[in-house]
Amino acid sequence: MAGKKEYLDEMIIRRRRELEKSRHSCIQSGIYAGEELITFSETELFDGTVKIFLPETFTDMPDEIRNVKYSGTNSPSVIKMKEGGEIAFSFQMIEKSIDDSNLEEMLKKFQGILKKSQPTSILLDKGIEERNHKGIAWMDYKGYGIDQPLYQQLFIVPVREKMMLGMFHCPFDKSDAWKPVVKEIIKTIYTGGV
Repeated sequence: MAGKKEYLDEMIIRRRRELEKSRHSCIQSGIYAGEELITFSETELFDGTVKIFLPETFTDMPDEIRNVKYSGTNSPSVIKMKEGGEIAFSFQMIEKSIDDSNLEEMLKKFQGILKKSQPTSILLDKGIEERNHKGIAWMDYKGYGIDQPLYQQLFIVPVREKMMLGMFHCPFDKSDAWKPVVKEIIKTIYTGGV
């Protein structure tokens, strides 16, 4: 009899957890990444040219971590990270004019660059989303860091006469939790309609 009660208790707890997660399924209410509730606030990038909702707990990556993770002069100009630095977003404005008509072509170029620079990476998915009458091209893939496999998502957004390149990465074993969160975050990108 005790086994049956324990089973029922587990079912009730699991159902309550599922119900709680269903109440938090958008940027406004917060979204669960695994068992962690992520809340968001609007962040301005590049002198207000771009607005995006990012996790409230993410902060600017300190230089000592940045210098280890992103070597060279082409490191992203904005890096927002979760405490510890293993989960992060990075953003770079590139002097390349693109629009909705050549987003797919640009995405193919990035796929080619990825294949040459990281031949062991595995492309998982790709697509073009429309948000605020602008296209956002994205692709995600499994890459490899120094000490572990990584889930990475690249996204490209036309911004005036430029292109914003965004990247998200986390340990691959956390990708199932974070992929739906990143999908919702990308939908919040706003470039002022220009």
